[in-house]
Amino acid sequence: MPNKRQDAVYKQRREVWRDIVYDMTSGVTREEVARARLAKLEEWRNNPWAFKTGRDVPTEEWPDGKPIIWTPDERDDEAPVKSYPATYDYLFHLTKERWGKERFFFANKARQLYVSTDSLLDIFWYISFREEREVIVSKIKEEAAIKLINDKIRVPFSRMPAWVRTAITQTPDPRNVITCTETGSTVTAVAQNFAEGDARGITGSLVFVDEAAFQPMFPKIYRAILPMAARLWAVSTANIGNPGAALFKQLIFEGVDTRVEEDEEVVVER
Repeated sequence: MPNKRQDAVYKQRREVWRDIVYDMTSGVTREEVARARLAKLEEWRNNPWAFKTGRDVPTEEWPDGKPIIWTPDERDDEAPVKSYPATYDYLFHLTKERWGKERFFFANKARQLYVSTDSLLDIFWYISFREEREVIVSKIKEEAAIKLINDKIRVPFSRMPAWVRTAITQTPDPRNVITCTETGSTVTAVAQNFAEGDARGITGSLVFVDEAAFQPMFPKIYRAILPMAARLWAVSTANIGNPGAALFKQLIFEGVDTRVEEDEEVVVER
């Protein structure tokens, strides 16, 4: 749960949110819309699952409310943009595991199962509702990491209702860094070789390694993170023949017993 300092900051932000939601209407009374929007922001701030499966206030076109998260599906020519698959139970359980008491999360994945996308959406929630968080996203090459954060965070943000975008504003550039201006939290895209230098001095809150078994420098990232209080999430499809693949396999089968501080726990509920 958020700590006392976070709660104090939230009280200030809630007043900003109140001004935002009272400034926009959707065809019903201003008071009803404002109260509904404020209630949604308050629900989303404590629960990443509620955020990812969140819906806007009901309208005539969307009686149950339009989903707020829409992500690209490059495989589907007919429906290339889809709402978050809220009915997929395994995504709920992965979300709950990622935000559990252990700060390390490792997952084997098959392709096209939404695991990387889901992890990035959790990061999207994290920077939107937690103060001064620094997140690192690693791929083999920096350009691939930049594409990942832009496709999975900036693009879904751009498709959100205007009032939500105003409440959790993001900077449009630079391409390799996303900053949530209301919280001061950031996501930075890096190549795997950041572990050779920068990782040694990282004070980050969370490091996400995508396709860890394909990153030969994953062991260096892992060793750099161990002494820190940061969370480390690593996901990958199967691979062999490099130090990253060997370590990822070891961690998947043996695990790591490390715990987060009490005030960093996150409640994940349906």
